[in-house]
Amino acid sequence: MTDLIIGPKVNYPFIFTDASKGLVYISGISIPENSSNFYLPLMSWIDDYLTSQNSTLTVNFEMLYFGNRSSKAFFDIFQLLDKHHNNKKQIEVNWFYHPEDEEIMEKGEEFAGFFNYPFNIKEKPMASKFIAERTSNSPLVCLNQSGEMKIEGTSTNGKPWEYYYPIILWLDTVRFSLLAVKIKVDIYLSRIDKLNQCYIKAIVSRLELVKYNEVELVWKYSNNEIKTIGDDILLKSTIPFKFEKVQ
Repeated sequence: MTDLIIGPKVNYPFIFTDASKGLVYISGISIPENSSNFYLPLMSWIDDYLTSQNSTLTVNFEMLYFGNRSSKAFFDIFQLLDKHHNNKKQIEVNWFYHPEDEEIMEKGEEFAGFFNYPFNIKEKPMASKFIAERTSNSPLVCLNQSGEMKIEGTSTNGKPWEYYYPIILWLDTVRFSLLAVKIKVDIYLSRIDKLNQCYIKAIVSRLELVKYNEVELVWKYSNNEIKTIGDDILLKSTIPFKFEKVQ
């Protein structure tokens, strides 16, 4: 079964499914223009997955903010899960919230009250540091508690969300919590494909929205191709940046 992956655009969540593990992951901010249409592919995937021989599905929500229309779409998803639960499928929902985010916690508790399958409300601390080790096709990606970010190496892995999405989620968290953090970003890529470029663009778009923080970005390059990609991503950006040629 083909998995569903919807990359994290501004005001849209990141959605990822893994049929081999019986897992759905929905995370970030959800205020799309048309929530019903946006979540329809996910509902179709869930329905197809559970209608087949698959009997177990875990759905993880890690939302920072969502509007009323998304709330309705979430309820529709929970009702679909309930239909399959009543048909003897093993359903579990994990609703994660960050400490002190009582609104997200209470929304989860409200949803949970309508359904009889396991619906767990779990506190999850905001990640203030992250590291993904460099491989032959994925870069070193790290974030520390001081707001310093480094992306370095080759970026052509077919699953860029595994190393870029924690950074995007952290920036969205900073945006909505209004934390005062000085953010320094150092990018030095030797090679990057179009799929990975989409995630770098998503990081830059989040940096533009973190209005209450000082942002500084350095794009290092050793060849004209990487410089051209940097031009495409940064020249229309509103954040302070500079290019630095590396020998």
